[in-house]
Amino acid sequence: MTDQANRTDIPFFNTPFGLIIYFSEKEASEDSDKKDRFFNLLNLEKIPFYLIKSKDFSLTIFQILCSLEKTNQQTFHFEKNISNSCEFEYQKESGIDQNLQSKGCEQSPISKAYHNINRQDDNILFFSGFSRDQLENFLEKIRDDKYPRFPLKAVATKNNYNFSFDKLINELTQDRIVVSHVINLRKRINALTKHLADNNTLNSQQKILLKKEIDQAENLLKDGETNFDLELFRIQIQKFNYLLAKLKHEYQAEKPQLDNTD
Repeated sequence: MTDQANRTDIPFFNTPFGLIIYFSEKEASEDSDKKDRFFNLLNLEKIPFYLIKSKDFSLTIFQILCSLEKTNQQTFHFEKNISNSCEFEYQKESGIDQNLQSKGCEQSPISKAYHNINRQDDNILFFSGFSRDQLENFLEKIRDDKYPRFPLKAVATKNNYNFSFDKLINELTQDRIVVSHVINLRKRINALTKHLADNNTLNSQQKILLKKEIDQAENLLKDGETNFDLELFRIQIQKFNYLLAKLKHEYQAEKPQLDNTD
């Protein structure tokens, strides 16, 4: 591996520096103070951003970043009430409509007929042109509870550069579902393995059946790396929940008898 590949001070992908931010309707209506502090931090750090609305989800990452490239060349002047309607007006003034024309970017239609919008309840933070050092430093700063939470986060890459924002959301949501189910199944495999090792009341036939279930789950995890099947994971997790509950009940029923033999 080259020194260039090991460096953490160069961008993940050579795109305009800045953030694409989405605030859910719930966040927009609940905590304006956290948003104010977040925008003040962006101003202090001199980080350009584009505040995307759900009606803009048909735009590609490339098109939105065209706006960021122009914003990069401007001086930031944010008012205290930036978390209100003016924040979007500022972005629109120097933003995507004008900038796509000035940069010669082809603009996808954002028509009023775009009704098939998925409700998005999570805040999203998309990093463009950040190095690993910059990314980790910024994420560390916004861990503070005084800033909004961003459950969905992504970095600009060669693979997602031409995604629509809608597709990006779908990818992030699917990834989160996959990770969640993998973690849940792994926890249950570990719990069943521990129970198998610690429970002296199981007969040989029960141990063979449990070992078979554990092996099947391990194979499912391995196959899930290339071909994730959500339904199979749900079935396996439910099966393990049943087995663990059953074993716990049987062990508690047997334990008084074992204690009496001591």
